[in-house]
Amino acid sequence: MYLFIKIIITNMLIGFILLLIPKTIPNLLAMTIITPLVYIIFLAIFGVLEQREIKMLKRVSEKLGPLSKIFNKIIQFIEPFAKT
Repeated sequence: MYLFIKIIITNMLIGFILLLIPKTIPNLLAMTIITPLVYIIFLAIFGVLEQREIKMLKRVSEKLGPLSKIFNKIIQFIEPFAKT
């Protein structure tokens, strides 16, 4: 139940951030890329992610081609927050 509350809080934070951003086409495109990354970071900070999920993210990042460097930096940032 406690984990569920953390996920709800994370979703509310993302929703609040999206409410503050102006509703234009360029912002929509930018938020389509940025929001999932911010969501993953929030999940890690709130302690929702586990080590097995970090390993899965590492496998996914290997298949992203030129974006893998950026994604790997994000994974390295959130890895200490993950539960064991």
